[in-house]
Amino acid sequence: SVAAQPKAWLPQLKSEHCPEALKDLEGLRLENIVLVDDQEANFQNGQGRLLRYAKVTRYHATYHDLGYIEDMGGIGAHDDQDFAMLKNFVEDPWLYKETLKMKGMEIRSERTDLHLPVRLIVFDFDETLTMATFLPDDNAFNSDIDWQDSGQNIGTWRHGELLLCNWESPWVKGRRLKRMQMMLAQLKKGKEGPRELVILAPREGSAVSIVNLLKVGRLDGYFSAVWTFPPINGVPSGVYKEGGVWKTFEPPLDEVRDNSNKSEVLKHILKNTPAWLPQLFVGDLDANKTELLRLLPENVVMVDNEPMALTGRASRDVPRLCKVMRYDEKYRKCGLLYQMGGIGAHTSEDFDLLVNFVKNPWEYPCELPDHGEEAEHIAERMSKRSTMRRYTGVSSDVSRTPRGRAQPASSAEGSEGTLTSSEGENEEVRISE
Repeated sequence: SVAAQPKAWLPQLKSEHCPEALKDLEGLRLENIVLVDDQEANFQNGQGRLLRYAKVTRYHATYHDLGYIEDMGGIGAHDDQDFAMLKNFVEDPWLYKETLKMKGMEIRSERTDLHLPVRLIVFDFDETLTMATFLPDDNAFNSDIDWQDSGQNIGTWRHGELLLCNWESPWVKGRRLKRMQMMLAQLKKGKEGPRELVILAPREGSAVSIVNLLKVGRLDGYFSAVWTFPPINGVPSGVYKEGGVWKTFEPPLDEVRDNSNKSEVLKHILKNTPAWLPQLFVGDLDANKTELLRLLPENVVMVDNEPMALTGRASRDVPRLCKVMRYDEKYRKCGLLYQMGGIGAHTSEDFDLLVNFVKNPWEYPCELPDHGEEAEHIAERMSKRSTMRRYTGVSSDVSRTPRGRAQPASSAEGSEGTLTSSEGENEEVRISE
């Protein structure tokens, strides 16, 4: 709107005393605008992504004497180079082409220099393994752990359509699923012994449907367990695989201090691994099982697309992290979808990066400021000072629900149906044209 009607937004352009330097704005075009913001959703213009934008990093931190504050930001908050980068970007934006590559990082801890091997890899599911998650409206698919993929229609979905929308990328040549299978097979083989691959998803009551969607992509064989949180009565929050057969169970989420918080759930898993992977501790203990019994945070890699799960206190609990980039994009016949993701969605380099990171995470150092012991939360501090009030339009409560369809897909060959989605805000870090 600003580009189309500059005089409506800059009324001084109508004045006869308008400075000569501003008169060029009368012919404003979208390409002449740089938006500087900390919320990814604001980089959309209704037709697609804005052409030039600078994304300000958001983070959690202990701030002065105000305690622990979530969703902070600010140009130059952590690095003075922000100021020069923004200036250079505005002058030569064509030098900053958008990239959507995965990023690996090891936050320094007291055991960093020991180079401890990775034994457990914890994946998020929605928009980390999937491109975007679409589930069929089929009761057996969503509730029966013994459901088997026959290659036939599932609910109102054609099998190929469900496979395509969840797992395959239109932006990279070749089959993304094949690369995923190769990557997962490599991740399971560790030099010091086999690694366990699991899924921890902030989506209540959907462990069974996640496994069945993995079956559609022939990916279920690589995982040992799937856990979802927070718990919901009457619906299993966990499934594990024993002897090639998936079984439902109830992981001890009721013992977790805050079972809606991924960091808290992960801490409980590290301290109580047999309760979360019961199939691995039946019979005699071998060397690999013994190592899993004494997991340290440095033995775990977390793969996620949720920035707030990878910063602040969570990064201290699991210092080895892989961030899957999120983006908003027009997707197949779905229209514009917000908060899409997926390992390898825009570049096949993601697959090699994750494999290399798991082998040698110490080659990806990332320094964070030391804030000392766990600090009082800002809400607690504000309650003690009646004059304190924080103004922010940011919500860290991001929706993780599967995508929905506006109408069923046609049964005609080649039809993909009409898909819609309404998601929360993106929080990744980048400056792009």
